[in-house]
Amino acid sequence: MVGDLTEGLVFLFTDVEGSTRTWELQPEGMRAALGRHDALLRNAIANHGGRVFKSMGDGFAAVFSDPAAAVSAAFEAQRELFRQDWQGLPVLRVRMALHTGSAEARDGDFYGPIVNRVARLLDSAHGGQILLTGAIFQALGGSLPPGCEARAVGSYRFRDLLLPEEIYQLVHPQLPPVFDRLRALAAFPHNLPTQLSSFIGREKELSALSEWLEGSRVLSLTGPGGTGKTRLALQLGAGVTEQFSDGVWLVELSPLRKADQIYRALGAALGVREDPSRDLLTTLADYLEHRRALLILDNCEHLLEECAHLVERILRHCPYVRILTTTREMLKVAGERVYPVPPLTLPTPDVAPNTEPVLPAHLEQFEAVRLFVDRAVAAHPRFALTADNAGAVVELCRQLDGLPLAIELAAARVRMLSVEQLLGRIQDRFRLLASGRRTAEERQSSLRGMIDWSYQLLTEAERELFHRVAIFRGNFDFAAVEAVCVGQGVPEEDLYLLLESLIDKSLLVAEEVEGAVRYRLLETLQAYALERLQEAHRAEEFAGKHARWYVQVAREAGDHLEGERGDLQEAAAQRLDQEGENLRAAMVWALDRDLEAALHLVRGMGLYWLRRGRWSEAAEAHERVLALRGNTPADLRAKVLRRAGIFARIRGDYRRAHALTAEALALYTDLEDTLGIAVSLYSLGTIALNRGETQEAWSYYEETLSQFRSIGRQAGIADCFQALGLLALAASDLELAGTHFQRCLEIHEELRQTTGIAIALNYLGVVAYLQGAGAEARRRYEESLAILGEGGDRVTTAVVLQNLGREARSRGDLETARSLLERSLAVALEIGSRERAAVICGDLARLDLRVGHTAAARAALEDNLGTLKQIGSRRYVAKFLHDLGEVALAEGDLEKAAPLLRESLEMRREMQHLLNLPESLEAAARFAAASGQEAKAAGLFGAVEACRRHLGIAACSDAQAALARDEERLRGQLGEDRYLTARTAGQKLAREAAMNVALALLRAEPEKPPEDSE
Repeated sequence: MVGDLTEGLVFLFTDVEGSTRTWELQPEGMRAALGRHDALLRNAIANHGGRVFKSMGDGFAAVFSDPAAAVSAAFEAQRELFRQDWQGLPVLRVRMALHTGSAEARDGDFYGPIVNRVARLLDSAHGGQILLTGAIFQALGGSLPPGCEARAVGSYRFRDLLLPEEIYQLVHPQLPPVFDRLRALAAFPHNLPTQLSSFIGREKELSALSEWLEGSRVLSLTGPGGTGKTRLALQLGAGVTEQFSDGVWLVELSPLRKADQIYRALGAALGVREDPSRDLLTTLADYLEHRRALLILDNCEHLLEECAHLVERILRHCPYVRILTTTREMLKVAGERVYPVPPLTLPTPDVAPNTEPVLPAHLEQFEAVRLFVDRAVAAHPRFALTADNAGAVVELCRQLDGLPLAIELAAARVRMLSVEQLLGRIQDRFRLLASGRRTAEERQSSLRGMIDWSYQLLTEAERELFHRVAIFRGNFDFAAVEAVCVGQGVPEEDLYLLLESLIDKSLLVAEEVEGAVRYRLLETLQAYALERLQEAHRAEEFAGKHARWYVQVAREAGDHLEGERGDLQEAAAQRLDQEGENLRAAMVWALDRDLEAALHLVRGMGLYWLRRGRWSEAAEAHERVLALRGNTPADLRAKVLRRAGIFARIRGDYRRAHALTAEALALYTDLEDTLGIAVSLYSLGTIALNRGETQEAWSYYEETLSQFRSIGRQAGIADCFQALGLLALAASDLELAGTHFQRCLEIHEELRQTTGIAIALNYLGVVAYLQGAGAEARRRYEESLAILGEGGDRVTTAVVLQNLGREARSRGDLETARSLLERSLAVALEIGSRERAAVICGDLARLDLRVGHTAAARAALEDNLGTLKQIGSRRYVAKFLHDLGEVALAEGDLEKAAPLLRESLEMRREMQHLLNLPESLEAAARFAAASGQEAKAAGLFGAVEACRRHLGIAACSDAQAALARDEERLRGQLGEDRYLTARTAGQKLAREAAMNVALALLRAEPEKPPEDSE
């Protein structure tokens, strides 16, 4: 049920701070206090014309029509609360938030973004505080309750807003003047992981580092493994998010091995995808140039040179970016400030096991002890720090050098051993490792000694499994462990218990990822275990098992992605999302050792890369594997060739795309593989369509449809109907196009293919838009976008957003149009689609032209025209030439306008893009009017009307208004009779004749005699 959208509403939300705890401690008193609170608030709201529409726990949601009345109600209620003599009852501190805007009224309640935002503002407030949004402040216009002022408290970002909002506090002598910083609202964008365990200590470090970060462009946290560098960096990043309006972004480098992987990881964190025409580092630097962001590069030590190069480039080109690194060795870049992370604080040496009993409360001021106790209780809930074990705990922490990782590993063992037993074992181990010099390398050895000690506590089977799981990259699931690690020394029947034991001993981390449990090793532990595997000369054996397992994963996922079950397709794509690091590692192994395995990997990943917009990665992988020499199955090579052709086409290399696809077709023909032949023909048709070769495309698609029907391939039939619909659109046969797209939709719905459904809905929206049914078009587009969601096909998302933008532009909503087009452009750049990005830039240029910014429009069109010519996208080249002609007309430069409009029309006639013919004739008519040829202009306007009527294309309301203005001027210049005579003659022109008139006018040649009318 949809409600009415009401504008100008003012919402007041209230809530009692700390009410849950007060209810638990004083239930009777709380009941009486709340009764007084409820009456007071309801009276204040009613007295100022408000209405309570919902009770929320111990607070209210009220709505007003007047912002001044709403603020007065909040002030009166808050003042009365502070005046109350609670007489032994709990003192209630109420927080309040106000916001104004439009909301949907439904069944006595209100819905929409405004309601969500005022609730989030309330969450950020403190008891006794009244917060106002910038919207309320502006609406008040200074009309505040007597004696009150609105004090700005800062700019904060809601989770669902792109731009921050100014927040104000209502201040009055009878209200508390000062509160702590707002709590929940400073939620600037970030990708910092949620920590499942508490952060202990480091208060001084965090305070000092926050100051250092303000004055340093790059800050490096250094120290040996196990000092807690990463956790400290994450905590620091979380604490300074409000200082970086464009986000705090973590890049985990431990699984990476090359510079280009670092850039891709950073691009993924920022949401920036590669532009195939530029190197990725330049793209990243341009993206960050004017942004205020903090980058956290975690674990740089194995990529020092590469990280230094990245950091120097960002420092040079991005003045507002700060960089925080964790590394065992400094980067040695200009301006780097190094902070050696110290151990956790420890008791002084006089506190030892053999001294007088130590009070636990005294010891808990030391960070190392607090960390040990916290983790020990997590492992063994009955553990407690007592006078009996306190001395042993102190010595144990000291023996571990206060290193957080070592302490956590030791604390995890309290379920198996007492603290005294742990201390005895660790003393033996550290005495051995402390015999040399205490240098940085020795501190690394101290960590190794701790891991050695933990390793010695494992059974033989646990050790074997620990070695073998080190072969994985990133995180992995149980099925992978079962496939790769089970065998001699790791019995299948014991696998669950062995995994559980490694997790219990903190050697393996189990975490929930999208509803499923996955495992990972800490970097230091993985390096240690892998070294053990290499010492046993089994690293190559398990690398091969690992690669073969992930080849199988890719093959199965690829089969589902190429199948007809939409639910299985999405599940397969999500599986590959999770396995990215391991799949890349498998690819590296296969490219060096097993060509057939590499081909299977590339084949399995192809559609996934396509849907996720990872085109550069895909093209590189396809080209690398095709360059290898060796005997491979012909059908497998044909699949990879065809998919390589798709990625070449997407990147705009039509010549390469045609060559690869033709080679695939030849192989399929030799194999008599009907499905392979069909999909190759379809690809060739799409290449032809993109190049504007419509007749050739039609021939390919018709043959493809016949092939798919012969084998009953429903998904392929749907694709053909879609392609034929596009061709019908190009020929402006809207009825036929709609029929094809509707059939395509029905098949995808039968197959439950969400992406296919979304694409078909988008094209049905295009048909409705061209027929003048703007509301229907918008409904189709929005339905398509809703189906795609956040993780859907990015190419289609970009197209649908673009079409929504065009629809908004057609009805004159230029602000919405620009917002939608900019979102579309961001997606196109993210996926690396040069053609799509250029076309969207053209739409944005047309918006500039609409508001009179002709210079900006011309510059954007010229820049992107070069890209489209390079790609060979003739239909869009024609469009951009036309638009540049329109810019020249707007500037009054007829000499420049004529050849641009003429070349565009000639290309459209050659390609038979009749859909665009009316706008070409209309531009020629305006050219004629501007050059003093009013009668020809009137005739061409008549031809425009006839052409639109014949093609079934409706002009948008905005275009109709412009056309009416142009024709009204002509009436005045020619007189009514001459105008009607010329216009009627133009209406009778055949389509070809109208084009000849327009072209002759633009060539400044006498036109040919009109042909017979249609």
